[in-house]
Amino acid sequence: MALRDDALVKAAPVFTLLPEWVRERNPEMVGTIGRVELFPGATNVVPGRCRFVVEVRSQRAQDMVHLRETLRSYAAARAGWQVETIFEKDATPCAEQFVQAVMDAAAAEGLSCLRMPSGAGHDAQSLAAAGVPTGMIFVPCRRGVSHNPDEWIEPVQAAQGCQVLLRTLLNQAGIA
Repeated sequence: MALRDDALVKAAPVFTLLPEWVRERNPEMVGTIGRVELFPGATNVVPGRCRFVVEVRSQRAQDMVHLRETLRSYAAARAGWQVETIFEKDATPCAEQFVQAVMDAAAAEGLSCLRMPSGAGHDAQSLAAAGVPTGMIFVPCRRGVSHNPDEWIEPVQAAQGCQVLLRTLLNQAGIA
């Protein structure tokens, strides 16, 4: 073992440091390492190279910049490490008129609602970037699990979400 130079072992500390860096910066921020590639990638060969993708999301651009620079500093102190920015995008706020309209529609349906940021981009980002005012309606998932094969909502919750959407659209159209 003393003769091995294992790239995965060298990279492993980042896998546990990332959540610490994120929590220290902003508890509402998220960070994920969702893909790790080892080269040459054979079962019985010590990895000579490790490539992994770090994704961070925050409502504040300065949080993401800070994490990128933290990772760059960490990498700069290690021989052979490189950090490449693949994609960078600021958070996209929803149009306040639609956020309020959705909240009003939920209240009119007798439903509780919670104003919350979305950690995922959804199509709303693309629409907002094209100048289309957007808003989103989220239906609570069982055990809070979403974007996962275990995501589940009850049919009645789906119907309630549809009612909120319908009421929001009718109100925005001036029909209701």
